[in-house]
Amino acid sequence: MVSCGSAAGTRPPRTTPGQNTMAFTYDPTTKPGRVRLLIADTDPDAHDFSDEEVDAALAVAKIGGVKNVKSASAFLLMSLASNRARLSISYRRGDTSEDLTQLAKDLRAQAKQLQDEAESEGDGPLVAQVTPSYERFSSGQNIALDREDETREAP
Repeated sequence: MVSCGSAAGTRPPRTTPGQNTMAFTYDPTTKPGRVRLLIADTDPDAHDFSDEEVDAALAVAKIGGVKNVKSASAFLLMSLASNRARLSISYRRGDTSEDLTQLAKDLRAQAKQLQDEAESEGDGPLVAQVTPSYERFSSGQNIALDREDETREAP
């Protein structure tokens, strides 16, 4: 586990003058850690999101009432894409050119892929319905014999 913050012996994350320090913890065995792993935000010296931001993304990115790591990752990538789009430029100088507008597009495409995966994985936890069966009859046979509300003690 990598951690940056106020604990003794850890170094603070990168900051610029006038900017607050952002808490950073990376443990891939936790949901916030898996979110960081999916969005490649694992460097304690150059992270894009604070622990609080990752937790907030997990809180709003629920599918079927369950915190979804891929959906939270997509949420953060869309946020990062919006940030990068504000700064994107395309320029050419002589034989050299650079197009920084593609970065935001790539982040949005990755976010869409993660969101699609999150939604296709299901609607949340598995729910099972158990129908009791009597003796060696199936549930359908019990209903056919008008025994669906009958209760018996085990021998």
